Amino acid sequence: MRWIAACLLATGCMDAVSVGPNDNVRLDNGVNGDVSCDRGHVQLPEGTSINGSFDASYCVVDIFGSINGSITVTGGILHVIDVPSVNGELDVSDAYELVVDNSQFNGGADIEGTLHVSVTNSGFNGSVEIDGVKDCTEANNRANGSLVASNCL
Repeated sequence: MRWIAACLLATGCMDAVSVGPNDNVRLDNGVNGDVSCDRGHVQLPEGTSINGSFDASYCVVDIFGSINGSITVTGGILHVIDVPSVNGELDVSDAYELVVDNSQFNGGADIEGTLHVSVTNSGFNGSVEIDGVKDCTEANNRANGSLVASNCL
């Protein structure tokens, strides 16, 4: 597998990043634009940001930094942990695993058909709907709208 540096210290952040199959990308300096991923691996470290939206299909995604846009994921694995700000909605469908912990969203969440879901200790400025999941934990969340988690403990 290849590791790709999305932002270089000498030049700053890239305007947009597209991650392809089998690519491993660690966004150490963030991205000033949208990020897309198709069957790759993306890491957004703590203290970094994406100034755009994030769209992934069948990727492994670890987010610890801020996103100034929405997160849309189909398939794959998504971890959103200790994220101070996501300025958009969370939309996850047909994923293998979703873990959201201690994170803040300036939007709602729509989670459907995901095998393993854990959404804990997080805030949403919108409605949250978790539906059609096999294994689910929802606890200590705040939603500025309805919170419907029909299959969660």
